[in-house]
Amino acid sequence: MFYQLLTCLQILTLRTVNPFFMDFFVGLDIGTSSVKALALGPSGEALGVRKKPYPVQTDPSGRHEEDPETIVQATLSVLRTLLDDLAGPGSPGRHLASPDAPARRPVCIALSAAMHGLIALDEEGRPLTPLITWADTRAAAEAAAFKGTPAARDIYRLTGTPIHPMSPLIKLRWLRTARPDLFAKAATFVSIKEYLWFRLFGVFEVDRSIASATGLFDTQAGRWYPPALEAAGITPDRLSKPVPVTHQRSCTLPGLEVPFVIGAGDGCLANLGSGVIAPGEASVTIGTSGAVRVVTNRWQPDPEERLFQYWLSEGMFVRGGASNNGGNVLDWFAGIANWGGAATPGQAAPAATGPGQAARPETSALDQALDEAFALPKESEGLLFLPYLYGERAPIWDAAARGAFIGLRSYHKSPHLLRAVTEGIGYALYDTFRLLDAEAPIHTVYASGGFTQNEAWVQQLADTFGKTVRLTDEADASATGAVFLGMLATGALSKLSDVKRHILEGKTYAPRPERHAYHQRYYTLYRELYPALSKTFHQL
Repeated sequence: MFYQLLTCLQILTLRTVNPFFMDFFVGLDIGTSSVKALALGPSGEALGVRKKPYPVQTDPSGRHEEDPETIVQATLSVLRTLLDDLAGPGSPGRHLASPDAPARRPVCIALSAAMHGLIALDEEGRPLTPLITWADTRAAAEAAAFKGTPAARDIYRLTGTPIHPMSPLIKLRWLRTARPDLFAKAATFVSIKEYLWFRLFGVFEVDRSIASATGLFDTQAGRWYPPALEAAGITPDRLSKPVPVTHQRSCTLPGLEVPFVIGAGDGCLANLGSGVIAPGEASVTIGTSGAVRVVTNRWQPDPEERLFQYWLSEGMFVRGGASNNGGNVLDWFAGIANWGGAATPGQAAPAATGPGQAARPETSALDQALDEAFALPKESEGLLFLPYLYGERAPIWDAAARGAFIGLRSYHKSPHLLRAVTEGIGYALYDTFRLLDAEAPIHTVYASGGFTQNEAWVQQLADTFGKTVRLTDEADASATGAVFLGMLATGALSKLSDVKRHILEGKTYAPRPERHAYHQRYYTLYRELYPALSKTFHQL
């Protein structure tokens, strides 16, 4: 109760009612390395965005943890900053209202959050562990031992979550063995969004989207799956109550009620925020990691357990696969090339200076190196790259997988290696894309993430996939998707398909048949690498 009262008071003092400002919606995206707050007007126009990073603790054991309280305070900070900016003298909406206009307010604050995280809490709701993120691989041996068993196959079939160290199901099995005292002491196990929700409202509730990514949730039935709970060694009373993604609660100031909409998982909301929800459309994201996703109304577990399927909204599922390896691989390569600075294309840009103001990109050393790599007349000249530097999720789901250059010769220089890296990242995503395309033909790919800053790389993706690629104008897709759910919850949208009218599409890239044929040849060779090297990887 103390937590609830304290945090509600903090939230409610975030802003002063400003009579010179339009109603707006806030999407709050709690990511793996930072939290972002985005404000959109009622027509979907961007009014401001604020972001705050937080540290990650890692070590060679595979640990990847964060402090839950640091994340809560960062979240409150970005809300305070954004709402204060919008209410201040430089407010973009000040000119829209006369001095005697009625007071305006946020219509709602809707949440997005990274999936697969786990925090153990005591009976008072205090953390017993840090947030163990999706990237933590300490449960790899537990995943390998459980995967392929009849119980594991049944759990995947009902939950849609592949057996992998990222899964809270596997994290719980690992904690039960590695820390039996802590496991027994824990009263509740939650994600970071559930922890924030508890701090705000004093109740344990989880949206069905986050729940569907735990490996513990019967995604079709919308409830916890007893055989999965038994496999994890827990009972339902140690988990939050599942609720719809439009579920609301409110903190209250005199004369002002601000609903909070619980929202969904960040991957699912990225599709919604990009408007990629119709048949024949797929989203491809390359940021720190990568992902390929489609939206479907059918529950269709993959017989070979290569794809995930998570809940977006009633009758809507997000199906696809995520890769551990994207811009982080470029970070690694930039480091060994001693380029320094930001690695992901376009990340050398300074932060925006005010609400709605875009940063002006600057050229980084990596941008220059990419230009040189994509200018090579013969691509990577017979060089292949297996990009599994951080293990891999879809479609192989092997935390022990490793990276490798194949075909190195003395004439290969740094640009050849970098070109092979970009090709390998694309081939890894194409592994998942072709599975989805075989199930239901895809005609258009919507691309987002840092890699879209480089036109040659986007063109290479179109050539690799053999599909038309369109850029989305939603740099903050997950936060935007949260806003759209907030609009649905508060009646501003009548149905989710209406988000299409709020989406601005960017440049279109058509595949070049001769380059697609080239990449098909090299992709065929690429596909042979992991099966040939897997045994060696597991022995290293």
